[in-house]
Amino acid sequence: MTGARLTRIADIAAYTFAGNAIFTLVSQATGGRFTLRVRSRDRVGGVRDFYFVDVLTGPENTHDYTFIGTVARTGEIIAPFRYSAKSTVAQDAPSVRAAMWFFRRLSAPNPDLEHAVEFYHSGDCARCGRLLTHPASIRTGLGPTCRDKLGR
Repeated sequence: MTGARLTRIADIAAYTFAGNAIFTLVSQATGGRFTLRVRSRDRVGGVRDFYFVDVLTGPENTHDYTFIGTVARTGEIIAPFRYSAKSTVAQDAPSVRAAMWFFRRLSAPNPDLEHAVEFYHSGDCARCGRLLTHPASIRTGLGPTCRDKLGR
């Protein structure tokens, strides 16, 4: 089985910040698409609050990702995306602009992504990376064990 489209903001945020998310954004205006990977490292007590954002830059969708920046999250508060000068992808590249736009919209008080972009998860658990096979897990992008660990 493959991934699925997420439409609810709560599901999109939960998937994005689970710790090992791979998803594709598709612009409803242009049809352009970018695949992003958002990873975290566990902090003290298993708390995840700092995320590395990569963009797919090659044909191999399991490892052809390039680092573009970071984003922080404290509870429900999402800090703005920060482009990294260490990135080899230009700051004005369409993929970087799409990532900036996505995280800015996701952090807005009343984000409205559904009318501007389609969000598709990869079909793997956003926390542990295992292939999702149960329909309920595919709908949320999280396996049952990881969903429980994240309190969802």
